[in-house]
Amino acid sequence: MPNWCSTAHAIEGDAKEVKSLHDLMSGLQKQKEPSVPNGFGTAWLGNLVDVLGENWENVFCRGNWYDLQFDGRVLTFNTETAWSPCNEMFDMVCKKIPDIKLFL
Repeated sequence: MPNWCSTAHAIEGDAKEVKSLHDLMSGLQKQKEPSVPNGFGTAWLGNLVDVLGENWENVFCRGNWYDLQFDGRVLTFNTETAWSPCNEMFDMVCKKIPDIKLFL
């Protein structure tokens, strides 16, 4: 059983790109079933990896997000992940959407 790591995130950048990411994450967490079967539910980080076109098995994504908020400019949320923040996973998100910046 892992030690759980809680991390606060803020994403800013191109308003359309930030809104698009918010809409994507919001849509995932509203699904009845996760896009990829897992033990974390619909807000599992691996679901986000999957819908962005990457293989969740190749990216450390053991955890989920919660408290998703978007104020029209900045997207904020928290993650609960195993052992450490999922930096590799969020580096992948930033490469897929280069007009955003992530702050922990």
